[in-house]
Amino acid sequence: MAWILPLTGFLEKASIIHIQKGWNLDGKTIWQNLFWNYGPWFYLCLYTGYVVIKKHLCNDAKIFFVGLAIFIVFQFVMMAPWEWDNIKILIWPYLLMVYVMGRVTADYVHKQIQVPLLMVLGFSGFVCVIAFSNAQNRGHSIYSMVELNAIQTPMKEVPLSSVFAALPTFNHALTYFGKKVAYAYDGHIWSHGLKDGNRKEKVEKILKGDSNWKDLAKEMGITHIYWGPREKEEFKVENQPWRTLKNISLSPEVAIYAID
Repeated sequence: MAWILPLTGFLEKASIIHIQKGWNLDGKTIWQNLFWNYGPWFYLCLYTGYVVIKKHLCNDAKIFFVGLAIFIVFQFVMMAPWEWDNIKILIWPYLLMVYVMGRVTADYVHKQIQVPLLMVLGFSGFVCVIAFSNAQNRGHSIYSMVELNAIQTPMKEVPLSSVFAALPTFNHALTYFGKKVAYAYDGHIWSHGLKDGNRKEKVEKILKGDSNWKDLAKEMGITHIYWGPREKEEFKVENQPWRTLKNISLSPEVAIYAID
């Protein structure tokens, strides 16, 4: 396992892993979070633990408490910059516990209570499904067709070797056309354990038009600056010095400036 240290730069690339006082608290205490976030599931979890111990259900106890231990650990150990990303890990110990909860509910909960209990447990999920099933909900957009159509022609003229300074995000229009960006998306870079060398901050300085923007662009090999709807909304700056460069886009929605 000695190869792990040099491969990760002696663990300096693992800085996304961090510890915090609780998962998804949003200002609540841990106990408030247990009540409001998990509701009746928390009490069923306590009851299941009590039953598997009292009834000496060894196999079920192993599954349940292993799942519970993992679940508790990742309530405090965050594996990504955004705490909600831990849901990708928490779902697995949750399923282990739910398997045992289901067995306990079927075998040790009175038949007349089972149906109301399951209705209570599934109510929050039912509400979520209904809320996202109405005609007004159109889901999450990946790309804007207006923006894609606006840059389709200039994208054909830009060499494949070109590098863009653009707003770092996971679904930028440039990625649709397979263009290179100086800094893409925090989540993808961090999840691959890559050091960014402050590239994000440098790109943002270029887009804001800092006094040393040209030096930063040269340092990063940037050949074009993309100024579209997202960049305008994020930075809200209109007097950057690079606006005097040639704009190869004919669209009023998007400007693409070529750096000499």
